[in-house]
Amino acid sequence: MRRLIVLFISAASLCLATGAYANSTGVETLSVSEPARWALGVKIGEPTGVSVKRYLGGRNAFDANVDFVYGPGFRVGADYLWGLAQLLSDRSTADLNFYLGAGPFVGTLQGPCDGFGGWRRECNGDLYVGGRMPIGLEAVFKRVPVTIGLEVGPGLAFAPGRAGFLFDTSLLARVLL
Repeated sequence: MRRLIVLFISAASLCLATGAYANSTGVETLSVSEPARWALGVKIGEPTGVSVKRYLGGRNAFDANVDFVYGPGFRVGADYLWGLAQLLSDRSTADLNFYLGAGPFVGTLQGPCDGFGGWRRECNGDLYVGGRMPIGLEAVFKRVPVTIGLEVGPGLAFAPGRAGFLFDTSLLARVLL
């Protein structure tokens, strides 16, 4: 998983640097522009679950998640996503979109409970709440109604008598409806 995080950060840095260079030389970068539609998919990693995404038309989207593995335990959340830039665009194959989001989540402390800051040591069914800021890259394919992406999401969670950080890392695959 560490290799995945390093790869993501390297790719995002390279894409942002390329965009900054393009802007400084007078080359215009593309803004994200997706039609209004739904997408249904899965996310694999930490956490693993299902995702329903609503592209709002233009650059923004809304994403709801139900996570079954890690989380810790069971977790439900929703994020509002802002499309920051379209890093690559090929009219016949795919677009690569870079986005940032924010949203709340709620879950129960169950299952494997080791993690950042030790706030999840006691998995006794307690309810926890928090928020996260997902950052992602998403390839939207033109010839098939599919998207794939990589997302990292730092967050802060609060449970009775404790609080701590979490860091989500997931691969996403969705079918455009």
